[in-house]
Amino acid sequence: MEVADSSRSIMLGLVCDGAQLNGTLVALGIARTSGARTPLVAAATFATVIIWLNGTFGVGKTTLSETYIKHFNNCRIFNPEHVGYMLGGNLRDIDYYDFKDLPPWRNLVPRVLHEVAEFTGADIVAPQSVLTEAYWHELRSGMDDLGLHVLHVVLDCELSRLTSRIENDPANPEPEAIKWRMDHVESFAAARMWLRDAADLWLDTTNQETGRAGEGGAPRSFRKRLTASTVRLRNSPARTA
Repeated sequence: MEVADSSRSIMLGLVCDGAQLNGTLVALGIARTSGARTPLVAAATFATVIIWLNGTFGVGKTTLSETYIKHFNNCRIFNPEHVGYMLGGNLRDIDYYDFKDLPPWRNLVPRVLHEVAEFTGADIVAPQSVLTEAYWHELRSGMDDLGLHVLHVVLDCELSRLTSRIENDPANPEPEAIKWRMDHVESFAAARMWLRDAADLWLDTTNQETGRAGEGGAPRSFRKRLTASTVRLRNSPARTA
């Protein structure tokens, strides 16, 4: 599969206020200037890797991503939810339950990831729960089509332990957030089989604390396994859809 020309711009296909779009792109990690785009760093001499952290809410994706980037200079977090926020702000007349249900979200995320990777030359950690198999395959195909090196990491947790974490989150989230997380526990249980088949790396967080990274963070063993998998992937040909 031919890799897309890095100079090609993203065609959002959305009509929105220019200032709002600019602010959204800045939040996504793409700086805009009055002239040509200037990379934050020189072009990478090696392939960047997209580390997609999957798993349900409360399983430890945020903790692992924040801890991981603290130990590596050329690595940054990309939050796919920001693409959903942009779409939500411009599709207010569309009725949907979750932004992942929107085809534009699944089409745009691989393209924005590609742009951010090309622009920064950094490895990217993308913590985002995707529990619908067809949605994941669509995202993965989009990333493969763009020649991205993707490491799909799934975080697992025994369900009773997961429920306890959600109910006793020290961050004390709003009741609506707790309900949202609890509503997805059964969906996660149902998705486990296909997630295991689709995972490049499976990490069980049942016996790990998932407090904020600043309070201890993810265990060193997880970071070492992620690093080893990333190195192997970087030295292999990009997968094609």
